[in-house]
Amino acid sequence: MDNHIEIIQEIQKLLQIYEVKENRSALLKGISHDDIVNATKQFLFHHGPAIGFSGWGDIMQGLRDSGVDSVWHCHGYNIKLKIGIQIKSSVDFNTSDRVSFRRNVMAQITESRQMNLNHLMLGLCADLASPSQREKCRGLLADMEKNQDNYVLPIAPGKMVGIWEWFRGLNIKPIEQMREAGYPWLTAVFDSLGNLNLHSWGKGTDGDWSNPKTTTIRSGQEVTFQAIAISPVKEPPLEFRYCVQHSGKSFKIRRDWSENLSWTWHVQDKDIGRCVCVMISIRRQKSYFQFNDSDDYTYATYDVLPCKIK
Repeated sequence: MDNHIEIIQEIQKLLQIYEVKENRSALLKGISHDDIVNATKQFLFHHGPAIGFSGWGDIMQGLRDSGVDSVWHCHGYNIKLKIGIQIKSSVDFNTSDRVSFRRNVMAQITESRQMNLNHLMLGLCADLASPSQREKCRGLLADMEKNQDNYVLPIAPGKMVGIWEWFRGLNIKPIEQMREAGYPWLTAVFDSLGNLNLHSWGKGTDGDWSNPKTTTIRSGQEVTFQAIAISPVKEPPLEFRYCVQHSGKSFKIRRDWSENLSWTWHVQDKDIGRCVCVMISIRRQKSYFQFNDSDDYTYATYDVLPCKIK
């Protein structure tokens, strides 16, 4: 597999984690074109190191005439890439009829190829509650499905909302302080049930679920967690720990510090109770930490019920 395709696949996996339901795409209506471009650049900048690449984005005069809002210079997997970012805001979706809109977007994609890009990320910020915008968006997605060279990476509205929600909750000051101090931080924690937590105590956003879906579980279930984290330095490697707090009791370690960022919770009868809390902690081994023996942590809280009576 080509390394540059591997980077694109990692970006696609990352976007899938943050995707929200399509019925929330109305949030995109009030967001300016420049703001969503900036949010996308920040998303790539902050998440790149967690999936093996890093880079920076440039906005240059005249880029938009070539169908590109920004160029992301990316390096990782022993290669360098140029990835274009083109955003179609909700306002863009309103400016012309379906045929003219499609013709314009396809012409911009063709024009962008002259910039010697490896790939083009096409962010679609359509309000899917609008029949007109929905039709235009789905038509473009269908066109991209026919693309055989993997040049265009379309980002559907549900994923663009996820990017915006992450960006809106980003508190730059504590992240800058953690970077300066050498502390890693949790960007996201998600589980196999579809729950997502973008919050963490190190970032100053507490530990409550940011995007809960199903937080009622039963004894006998298995719930797999995965953490996405960023470190300002590469060595020593990041370590993760998972603890569980039963109702009214203290935290107990269920998987001690390990470089493995995933853990599967085999829910047992002893876990039954309301507001059972899983604590996910991260650290980089050194002589000091931000929180006792960890650099950042967050929570995943569930109501655990007994097995169903047959």
